[in-house]
Amino acid sequence: MTSALIAAKGMFRRLDEGVSRSWIRPEEALWARWIWLRALGLIFLSAFYSLAFQIIGLLGILGAEGERSGRQDAEPGEARGPRRR
Repeated sequence: MTSALIAAKGMFRRLDEGVSRSWIRPEEALWARWIWLRALGLIFLSAFYSLAFQIIGLLGILGAEGERSGRQDAEPGEARGPRRR
């Protein structure tokens, strides 16, 4: 093996030993992990719950597909949108 590879293995071994002697033992972090994962789950739930309503709005009867078919009926020079007075 090359000397660079041997040095890298030694560096990673020392790093692993340092992390394993952390001041927080894994069994002490169970509550923090449990709370963190539940909070992350609630964030994802709220994001995908609101996304569901947006998708329904885009794909509904008057959604993006309905708008696309309405634009085909318009004349090329005709204004699109509300008229100004």
